[in-house]
Amino acid sequence: MVWNYFKTAIRNLTKRKFVSIINLTGLSVSLALFMMIGLYIQFETSYDSFHEKSKDIYLLTKEIKTPTSYSLRGSVNYPEGPLIAEDFPQVNQVVRFYKSDNSLSKSGDKVFIENNFFFVDKNVFEVFDFEVILGSAEDAFSEVHNIMITEETALRYFGKIDALGEVITVTEQYWNATNDFKVVGILKAPPLNSHIQFDFLTSFDAFEHLTQLKTSQQNPMWYWGWNTFSAYVELNPEADKEELEASFDGFINKYYPERSREYAKLSLTPIEDVYLRSDINNGQGIVGNPKTIKVLSGVALFILIIACINFVNLTTARSSLYAREIGVKKVLGARRSQLFFQLILESVLLTFFAIVLAVVAVEIFLPFFQNAVGKVIEIDIFSLSTLTRLFGVGLVIGVLSGFYPSIVLSGFKPLTALRGERVQSEGKISVRKILVVFQFTVSIVLVLGSMVIYRQLVFISDKDLGFDQNELLYIEVPSGLTTRNSAQTVKYEAMQDRLRNLSRISGVTSNEDQPGVSVGNEFVIPDGKGDDEKIVIPFMWVDEYFFETFDIKLTQGELGKFENGAPIKYYLNESARNVFNWDDPIGKQIAIGSSRGAVRQGLVQGTVQDFNFESLYNSIKPMMIGVWPNHLSSGRWNLFIRANTKEYTAMIDEVEAIWNEYYPERPFNISFLDDTIQQQYQAQTNLLKILPYLTGFAVFIACLGLFGLASFVVERRTKEVGVRKVLGASIQQIVVLISSDFMKLLLVANLIAWPAAFFYLKDWLNNFNYSIPLSWSFFAFAGILVMAVALITVGLKVIKGARSNPVDSLRYE
Repeated sequence: MVWNYFKTAIRNLTKRKFVSIINLTGLSVSLALFMMIGLYIQFETSYDSFHEKSKDIYLLTKEIKTPTSYSLRGSVNYPEGPLIAEDFPQVNQVVRFYKSDNSLSKSGDKVFIENNFFFVDKNVFEVFDFEVILGSAEDAFSEVHNIMITEETALRYFGKIDALGEVITVTEQYWNATNDFKVVGILKAPPLNSHIQFDFLTSFDAFEHLTQLKTSQQNPMWYWGWNTFSAYVELNPEADKEELEASFDGFINKYYPERSREYAKLSLTPIEDVYLRSDINNGQGIVGNPKTIKVLSGVALFILIIACINFVNLTTARSSLYAREIGVKKVLGARRSQLFFQLILESVLLTFFAIVLAVVAVEIFLPFFQNAVGKVIEIDIFSLSTLTRLFGVGLVIGVLSGFYPSIVLSGFKPLTALRGERVQSEGKISVRKILVVFQFTVSIVLVLGSMVIYRQLVFISDKDLGFDQNELLYIEVPSGLTTRNSAQTVKYEAMQDRLRNLSRISGVTSNEDQPGVSVGNEFVIPDGKGDDEKIVIPFMWVDEYFFETFDIKLTQGELGKFENGAPIKYYLNESARNVFNWDDPIGKQIAIGSSRGAVRQGLVQGTVQDFNFESLYNSIKPMMIGVWPNHLSSGRWNLFIRANTKEYTAMIDEVEAIWNEYYPERPFNISFLDDTIQQQYQAQTNLLKILPYLTGFAVFIACLGLFGLASFVVERRTKEVGVRKVLGASIQQIVVLISSDFMKLLLVANLIAWPAAFFYLKDWLNNFNYSIPLSWSFFAFAGILVMAVALITVGLKVIKGARSNPVDSLRYE
């Protein structure tokens, strides 16, 4: 019996080739897009879930208050992790990570600059499930100079995976401390869906040996003022997260230096949420974008719905083809439930055929999709879980698509159907018209979204940040080149002078931060305020060449003019001057508490215009700039170079030659600042790459259904067309007559789509502190574009029908 249903279903699908091809094309294209986007979303939402204890692991996060806002960091002070493990019984254990950027690593003649070198607590493998290939996780850090590396690192350094016992010489750049490490374990590289990505792991015992940090406990401002350590807290399964967070205020009052207590608030973020919390600087630099996931989820779902609507519309529109068959079956005793099952089976079978085609399309186009979204996404088509999901999706879509047509068609009255009378009335408002309006409402919204997102991202790319980011290149300079050694500092400054004399370079400066990306904070005590009135404010330490190189103009004061014996020159942006409520800040004294507890006093020398020193996702905050020659020897810097030529290759070769002359043992790495700035918007850029294609497919699928409907309308009105032509109607008049019904529906779709798109896009643009206005031209263009494409789609079929011989039309049955 069941086999007969299948044979009948296949026969019917083959017999109605036109409907089947349109439905199969729409469903297969939409399913392929749905599958690829689904894979991307599954990957993005699976970060860090591979750890067995992932539900109990939290990142310790800290909110730091500034005068006008706050920043949320995923890194804390050095002692906080261990103390939290000691003080709170709800905590099983804590694992800290410290990322040592620009570590210099050597093995024989091979020298590398490593940015994924981590110091970790010894219990790292008790909390995290990073796979050990060779060696023992239990004994990995039993010796202070042991190190574990990934298999890719082993191949890079030693040309083999089994590198146990090999020695790597590492210079930790911030502290300028060198040590030989013995390889005691080989790790599999962390999964791609891990926000913690490392190449080296060694213990905090080695860190303390290199830095002597624990001796700094006597100086709480150093020990408690360096928020660069990621702490992951494993809670007892029965622990109450909210209750624990509420008790963190007591922890802060107990341990924090008094001057820091009011500016910090601790919280816990589930590790599975860390990647998509774009508001958290998670300490690893690996952050996703939840907005992109929401947009792509909505687009994928709507594309699939549009294809399903095509199936409903085309099937019900062709009800006359089914009528006689259903009438005969009912006369012969077929029950409505049997007919309903037969029609649902056709729908499900068509969907499974579409899934097969979609899988083939995914295998072909997945590499292009991966390149567009910037992710490596894999799918095992023949795994049990994948096949089960595909079967479930096919069953659900098939049933949902076929449910309404099956209800309508199986309910035909047999006598009416056999007489050939119209079996379905068309009112002014029908389900089919509603569905067509919905299809094109979605299409118009998608076209609008693509246009606005594109223009917004172009606007961000071209926006004036308040300084000239073009032609600026930078080298991240390890502190070992400038720290704690006057000879090294003199050598570094001599190299800068050599670079300034190159004809292709117009400016060279050293800066502690990367303007346009991020800036650190300092405790500031303005003139006339007491120590208890200090504030936390973004702060940049620069040298005297900064303003010239970055092309930042002073709005008040002059460079090098006002000094009055001050060892440190301070400059304020306009927002900082407003916060301090100073009409004339020149000569005002400012004190800054350093991480070592010293107070750096200086006088304000001038003010600068507000400029975007952070991502454009953030508004401009009050900020200070400090020029202090001695600060060059206190930390890592960025060496910025402004080119005055487009011959970048020649200029970089000259810079590299001078670099190698002064630092032959250190690899040369140089980058463009504007590229680094644009990386902050990579998720939105990836969305820009793929959204126009998805929008195009959505409009294509909708027009595919519209073409099918137009075909049936023309076919149904064949006699009417013949009569009108005999009575003198022109082809243009007939085209306008038949097309007008569809155009009315598209006008209604525009009226619905415009306000819906306006509210959504307004919310999306609110993520940016600087955004384009939602001009009426966007809405008009999107509506006209979709209507024009739809009109062409309908018109092609209508024109063909209108050109037919009226004699043939009048004979049409």
